Amino acid sequence: MVKHLSLLLAGTLAAGALFQSQAAPLARFQGPRSPLAEATQAAGDGHSIDASRIAPMRRIPSASVDITTPVSNLAVANRRALRAATTASRANVSTSMDVFGVVVFDNTWTTSTAKYGVYKLPLTEGGSFTFQGATTNLLYATHDGDHTLYSAQAVYYGTWFAGIDVYIYNTEDWSSRTFYGDEAMLGLDIAYDPITEKIYGCISDGEEAFAWGSLNFNDGTVKKIASLPTGMRGVAISKTGQGYGITTSGDLYKINVTTGAAELVGATGMPALQYMSSAAFDDKDNCIIMTYANDVESGMYQIDPATAQATLITKFANNQEVVGVYVPFAPADKAPGDPSLTVTCPEGAQKADITIVMPSTLADGTDAQGQPMTYKVAANGTEVLTGSANGGETVTTTIDTELTGMVKFVATVSNEAGDSRDAKTNVYIGKAIPQAPANVLLSWAD
Repeated sequence: MVKHLSLLLAGTLAAGALFQSQAAPLARFQGPRSPLAEATQAAGDGHSIDASRIAPMRRIPSASVDITTPVSNLAVANRRALRAATTASRANVSTSMDVFGVVVFDNTWTTSTAKYGVYKLPLTEGGSFTFQGATTNLLYATHDGDHTLYSAQAVYYGTWFAGIDVYIYNTEDWSSRTFYGDEAMLGLDIAYDPITEKIYGCISDGEEAFAWGSLNFNDGTVKKIASLPTGMRGVAISKTGQGYGITTSGDLYKINVTTGAAELVGATGMPALQYMSSAAFDDKDNCIIMTYANDVESGMYQIDPATAQATLITKFANNQEVVGVYVPFAPADKAPGDPSLTVTCPEGAQKADITIVMPSTLADGTDAQGQPMTYKVAANGTEVLTGSANGGETVTTTIDTELTGMVKFVATVSNEAGDSRDAKTNVYIGKAIPQAPANVLLSWAD
């Protein structure tokens, strides 16, 4: 039997209570519909969801009905968080680091000026949000480290929850495609794993429950991996495949992405996570970046993955609410520059001819000719070649492989300072399978 949230909301108000779910309290519902806030008005015989177990996004300001934690209490909680999180005034983040995210609320927006989209986020107080490309009012998103943003939006027809729309954006030209996704894709935050090349995240798992799952953005389906002890308001995965989750109460967990096993690291002491938030892993600084938003303020923190210590990076000037945070990989200054990779396959052969041009400069542009470096090449995620060469040299070799079909090759060059950016290419290996004939006509001859 469908539980109508209008009845749930009425009962809550009558009792004079506040929602204390694992996710977040219900928000003030303002202005034109936004995906999750709309769920509180679900009624009739159509679909409805319990919005109290999914973190709400705010609407563009207008008349409001406030059933949230009082602002004064949030202000106190925020001040306590600043004292508990760190003694430093601001996090020491790399000046060369770029952080991007999808802005879904800005307190200066109106119904006619709202500009949902991906922005480069400021790292300093009073810094500006730099628009990159337009999106819808997304529920969550993650970037694959190349040029693809995978995202989803909760969709409503009138006041009825209709399901999930999947949006896949090319972040170079901002073209996109969309299709219907499974309702099980409803969740809090997701992240791309560069090791398995899969997307994992915190998804809803029935009433008041959450699970760790893998999300297939090719067909819009979800596979539950394991139940979670609580909802994860931020999800991040490092370049080594280590997963992390931050709960509504601000606790940091280490998560095995393939099994869903969660291990408590500690309390971050972050401010109230009242509205939608998101996390990402900054591999250059070996830390987690996480946004937060509540009625008093919003901003971004840096979290130590080993200790859970949180340090404020900046507060956002217009109380922006940011989901889908991602940090493109940036090599250390003295790590190798970008290598080049060429892979060819003799027609029908189970061989791959590989050519790597070692970088002649370091990531900061200084000369690296003749400097010792190592390289490795992976095919569909499995390492198939390793070796060493000097900066500026060309390495050419042939490998045998049992892989068939379109194969993704990735080359990485390293030195004592760290790894380069990946060089990637796709090549067809083996014999192709003929397609079925089309437009076949069968006729009878006398």
